[in-house]
Amino acid sequence: MHHHFKNKTLKILVCICLLFVCPLQIVRAQDDIINMEDANVDDLGNVSDDFQENFFEALKQKGIENYERAISALQTCLKMQPESAIVHFEMGKNFNHLKKYTEAEERLEKALSLKTDDEDILKELYDVQFSQENFEAATLTVQKLIKSDIIYKEDLAKLYQRTQEYDKALEQLDELDEEQGSSYYRANLRRIIYRQSDNKVAQAKALENRIGIDPDNLQNYLNLIFIYSEMNANEKAFQTALRLQKAKPDADLAHMALYKGYLDKGDVPQAIASMKIVLQSNQVDKETKGKVLKDLMQYSTENPNVSGELESVINDSKSTKDPKTLALFYLKQGDKSKALPYFEEAFENDAADYEMLKNLALLQIDAQQFENAIATTDKGLAIFPSQPLLYLAQGVAYNNISAFEKALKSLDFGIDYVIDDPKMEADIFSQISIAHKGLGNNTKALEFEQRAAKVSKQTQ
Repeated sequence: MHHHFKNKTLKILVCICLLFVCPLQIVRAQDDIINMEDANVDDLGNVSDDFQENFFEALKQKGIENYERAISALQTCLKMQPESAIVHFEMGKNFNHLKKYTEAEERLEKALSLKTDDEDILKELYDVQFSQENFEAATLTVQKLIKSDIIYKEDLAKLYQRTQEYDKALEQLDELDEEQGSSYYRANLRRIIYRQSDNKVAQAKALENRIGIDPDNLQNYLNLIFIYSEMNANEKAFQTALRLQKAKPDADLAHMALYKGYLDKGDVPQAIASMKIVLQSNQVDKETKGKVLKDLMQYSTENPNVSGELESVINDSKSTKDPKTLALFYLKQGDKSKALPYFEEAFENDAADYEMLKNLALLQIDAQQFENAIATTDKGLAIFPSQPLLYLAQGVAYNNISAFEKALKSLDFGIDYVIDDPKMEADIFSQISIAHKGLGNNTKALEFEQRAAKVSKQTQ
């Protein structure tokens, strides 16, 4: 119990010391202490106060990027505990930060010899080996990491891609898809691999043979569809998707190829039906659904006669919808009333997206929702305090509810941020004029009206 209490006391002292460094450094150093908790500080064993003092000094120095000092403190620790895995691990991390990869690898290998197959040590070693482009060694390390988490098969696939062992790379992606379902990232990586490997005809033939031997293997069909798509053999991709649909009626991913084939053939009802299946499927990731929705919106733009079908998909409660995509689509279509609620939803999801914020504020003003526009610009200015458009929008909103003093305050702030934008400057001067007029300051109102007119001439 006494040993644990000492640990906690020292950690508190380290945190107090950190208050005297800059906030970002505090966060980094605190993260390192938290990481050590994850690695189990109790692994230090029953060590002396001098050891602990040097160890936590090393964490603090690493947190403020004094890696040489951190290594010096850790060397003092090693003199006292030469077989401490956690100290060798920390030294490896510091050498990695200094890009001294040979020394880093040596320390991490030593840490692994003392703590076999530790995931944190293996991850750091993998990072060092990858930085040196030692892909052969990195492959062996990642194969050990797969025992901790099969998601590392993605890393293994990338390594095989680097070493041009494309069949092995695809095998890892297939195994992971079988375990966890498809993902947009892996689909893209698979496309890259097919693009880089030369003999697509031979690959297609090999997959056709595999399907003949094992017609129930979903991934072989999907891989064959990918290859035919890369070969621009769209009809073959479509026919393969039909075969997959027949062999496995519940395979929603078949409809990714089917909707494209149906659109090529001009069979819009069938294409829409396939798109709906993809958009409603729990087998398909969000990014892929977003791409399908974009395809449908593009087709609808080019063929206005199917806009009703688009509406039916968008209004289907089971379909996964991306509010940002829909907001921008309806804005481009000029349908502001439909765009507005999607901009509201997109802004709620991500207030730091300036494009969403700007459009939402302008649409709220356009819809005469002035109180809402003020609330939106208030939130926006907390994140983007130097965007003059937001001050202008807020000034317009305040003018429209006769809050002229508040309008002037916003507009005065806004004008300070205008640089080389005569149109923006003229618009702000016009709104300042309106605010002064509302307050009965007619001389000021006329002055700013004239200034707005003068600046406007520069834009002509």
